[in-house]
Amino acid sequence: MRPGWLAVQFLVGDHVEIYFVPPEHDRSLAGALRAYSSVALPDQQSFREAIERAWHEHVQEHFLGESLEPRS
Repeated sequence: MRPGWLAVQFLVGDHVEIYFVPPEHDRSLAGALRAYSSVALPDQQSFREAIERAWHEHVQEHFLGESLEPRS
C-alpha cells in the first residue's frame, strides 16, 4: 500500500474485509509488449483508412442489406 491508494471496506457476515485499490497511473503502456510480438501496426493514416473501410462495409451489410463480397 502506498499514498493515494483507496481502502474499500465490506461488512461480510461477522467481519470486515478491506481491499486496497491502487490509483490510476498516468504512464503510457504503448510499446510495452513490442519485444514479445512480431505484429507491426500501420502508420496512423493507414489505420484511419482501415477503420473507415470497416465502418463502410459494416453499414453496407447490416443497414443497407448489401454485401460487398463478390457473389458466386
